[in-house]
Amino acid sequence: MKQLFYWAVEHRALLRILLILAVMAVGLLTAEMSGVVLAEDGDGFDP
Repeated sequence: MKQLFYWAVEHRALLRILLILAVMAVGLLTAEMSGVVLAEDGDGFDP
């Protein structure tokens, strides 16, 4: 357990970058899914 903690401390920047990428990916997927649902419902997206 201590080794994992030391590894995390050493690779703090890498873990932060991975976390940001994961959050961005989830946000994009959520936006695309809700966009598709809204487009299918026709909530003002269709001209």
